[in-house]
Amino acid sequence: PTSGLLIIAKTLTARIRLGELFEQKKIQKRYHAIVIGKTPLAGDIHDKIGGKFAHSSFQTLQTVPSLKNTYLSLLELKPHTGRTHQLRIHCSNMNTPILGDKIYGIKGLILKHKGLFLSAVAVNFQHPITHMDLDISIPTPQKFLTRLENESRRYNNYKKK
Repeated sequence: PTSGLLIIAKTLTARIRLGELFEQKKIQKRYHAIVIGKTPLAGDIHDKIGGKFAHSSFQTLQTVPSLKNTYLSLLELKPHTGRTHQLRIHCSNMNTPILGDKIYGIKGLILKHKGLFLSAVAVNFQHPITHMDLDISIPTPQKFLTRLENESRRYNNYKKK
């Protein structure tokens, strides 16, 4: 359910070399996520996942008040290891699950039909054939920005009454 950038190989050679880059941890990825709660400005998460070491870092980009969730925070997340559902588990373990996460989220606080608010927004790696450095990024998804604006507006309108 994660949105955003994908790396797709067009040839078998490229696929093999990309696999090697992933194994060697030479592909850096950044994600944006909206999490439920207020987070520190930045931090590192070191938790075992499936018995294996996992490390992620985060930076808080924005926090808004929310009537339903108290706060919502927009994070930039960087996985330093590659465990399945790593970012989702790490955010949940910080007691700030990703909004819309049906597996690791908080029952009753999952938005129906809105999807998971986790998106791959940047990837940096060396092209598997030309060896050129590639730094590809996209903006934060509009649905994330709209959700934060709507939550903040609803909160402020309610507090005025």
